[in-house]
Amino acid sequence: MLISPPFLPPRTEQQTEDEWLDMAMNGDAPGRGAFPVSFNLGWHGGIHLSAPKTGNAHEPVRAIADGTIVFVRPPTKGLPNLPSEHPLMYNGATSDGVVVIRHEAEIGEGEQARVVFFSLYMHLHAIAPAARVNRFLHRKEVIGNVGYIDGEMGRMHFEIICDDANLARLTGRASGPLPLTSDGRRDVILGEIHFHIPAGTPVYDKPPLAHSAQALTAPPKPIRPSRDKEPDPPVALSAAHITASDMILGVRYPGAEG
Repeated sequence: MLISPPFLPPRTEQQTEDEWLDMAMNGDAPGRGAFPVSFNLGWHGGIHLSAPKTGNAHEPVRAIADGTIVFVRPPTKGLPNLPSEHPLMYNGATSDGVVVIRHEAEIGEGEQARVVFFSLYMHLHAIAPAARVNRFLHRKEVIGNVGYIDGEMGRMHFEIICDDANLARLTGRASGPLPLTSDGRRDVILGEIHFHIPAGTPVYDKPPLAHSAQALTAPPKPIRPSRDKEPDPPVALSAAHITASDMILGVRYPGAEG
């Protein structure tokens, strides 16, 4: 399954993927709608995002992945001009439109690689007419427009959630740190892949021969090859560096490119 940000601003040729993602996912600081702790040290399961602008208009809110809408709450009309005593006027106007999408994904092979999760889009000021309960949406499809949070226009609450069983399928464990003393999963092949390189691992400046349990390289070519002479055996490689501490190496394909 492909996943993209809820905002898709135009990307320039000069922008790296990380720079573009920072613009598309502009989130608030701790104590102001950040994850996982927000106001007054309260739990906050998502993040408040500020919608990027194209010209004078905020980018619309889009589905992050293919899925089925399971909940819609239409926004209250009249914001930001409701009476000051209205419940949605706390700390200034706050929009209350909500859309929840259920997603199913296969992150590898087998039952343990099938995952169900939900994406939540809250504080929407308007919801697209096509965003109806039980309707299947494609990734990038518009579901609505950002609204007010604490009197500021152009913001929304975004969240991705799943239950404990699906979290265990995503992470390969139910709790605690990932054990580094055993091999990792082989049923999951999508996403960023990580390799644990323990301290004391030799690093070589030449590629070793394939299909060898030891770090070997081909012997030097003789100046005058002889057909009658047996080829010289492989030569052991000398380490150019020894790692001094444990390292975690991640391999990913930015922009779906190798």
